[in-house]
Order: sequence, then C-alpha cells, then structure tokens
Amino acid sequence: MNATLQMLVNNIELKTYFLEKYYKMDINPNNPLGFRGRLAEAFADFMRHMWNCQNRAIEPAKIKVC
Repeated sequence: MNATLQMLVNNIELKTYFLEKYYKMDINPNNPLGFRGRLAEAFADFMRHMWNCQNRAIEPAKIKVC
C-alpha cells in the first residue's frame, strides 16, 4: 500500500484535484452503493498531511478503514 499511496500523492493532477478541493464537486453523498465520499475525504486528508511540511511520518489509517 505504501508504494501505491506514494505514487498517487506525487501525481500532479491528483495533487491539484485534492488539495484545491475540486473533488468535492464529484462526491455523491446520497449514493447508497458507494462510499458516500468517505474514501475521497480520507484520501484528501492524507494528501493534506503529506504535503504539510510539519509532518514526518503519516499512517494512512483512515484510508484502510474505508
């Protein structure tokens, strides 16, 4: 999982999409078949922590739960 997350976090298009919160326009919180935005929010939070220079080690626990 570590290598996959590193690859996703370093993708410039995904970085912009999540850090600028464009993903919020694509979330359907009312879809009973989906994750109701939980996975997108968890990944966005993970992205913010990864690009915050104050953090040294980050555990993707919220992503694992989704």
